[in-house]
Amino acid sequence: MRRLPAALVLPLALLLGTATLATASPSAQAADGVRAERPASQQVASRGIVFDLVNAPYGLVETLSGCPADRRSHRVVARLVGPRQVVRGRAGTSTANVLVHDAGTGAWFWNLRSAPSLDYATQLARRGQTSVVLDRLGYGRSALRDGKRTCLDAQAHMLGQVVQHLRAGKFTYADGRGGSTQHFTKVVLQGHGTGALLSQLAAARYPAIAGVVLMSPPSTSPTSAALGLLGQQGRACLTASFAPFGASATDFKNILFASAPRAVQNTAAALRNSTPCGDVSSTAGALLASVLPTGTIPRDVPVLRLVGARDALFPRGDVHTGTSARTTTRVFARSGNALPLERDAAAVRGAVLRFLRTL
Repeated sequence: MRRLPAALVLPLALLLGTATLATASPSAQAADGVRAERPASQQVASRGIVFDLVNAPYGLVETLSGCPADRRSHRVVARLVGPRQVVRGRAGTSTANVLVHDAGTGAWFWNLRSAPSLDYATQLARRGQTSVVLDRLGYGRSALRDGKRTCLDAQAHMLGQVVQHLRAGKFTYADGRGGSTQHFTKVVLQGHGTGALLSQLAAARYPAIAGVVLMSPPSTSPTSAALGLLGQQGRACLTASFAPFGASATDFKNILFASAPRAVQNTAAALRNSTPCGDVSSTAGALLASVLPTGTIPRDVPVLRLVGARDALFPRGDVHTGTSARTTTRVFARSGNALPLERDAAAVRGAVLRFLRTL
């Protein structure tokens, strides 16, 4: 993959909306030789849940670049996936992992039930972890009529609301059967791609977050493929309110995958979501917010950064100054961008599970 001249990296990064994210020193980094997760032992259950969230900017990005969010309350749909006793509300206090998807995917990315061994949320649940698998506003089951009526700052603000609502038990069950909702004592954000950027911004603003996992986070050294994707989406947004993530299914697969099974790649391409154009147009502002002091993760919040050595969008060697003093980086040699679905998926989960046990 062709690398960009150094003089062009920062200006183009500002257009692309990439984020300067926390990394460890080289001595804290490791290759993909991490052990796989422990053997599964938990019985798993899942249940649809719904949040009422206000689609409004936090304020900083709106000042920097404008945010056309409609400032209305919207239903944001998610799925609670975890050990049966937790999902049924019988396990007392527990930790919730909020799984935040990228710009072209959705909740399915974390909960791909057609490929059980790569179903990230279910595999974590079998090892005692509970996840909230979101469809962000404008994606999947979380409908938004006009994709220009939101922005990444509003998306980060809504993610912060999710954290607050989980701690307060302020959500409803999608099946309408009611019942007491969970109060989660700890909330961990796990984001992929743009979801990693949103997780960073939310963690910087909401002190109740126990830890952050950043998978394939955007960097300040985008490849030509990343710039081509930005250009394609920008052109689509001139005449529409949603932009396809990749000009074709083949492009989508080339962007995300390096080693995932062919059947998984085909399923993912069939499930891909378009990106709200408000998200596309606000990426530069989100980047600017992420490098300001008010957009950095507090130094006492543990951060795990996971990257694929074969990522088509952001090179593995791009190292940034840290936003957290407690950051660990792992590099997975056989993986592209879509880490939970690639050949290193078990090792990725193993690294995350060990991180979660330290919180």
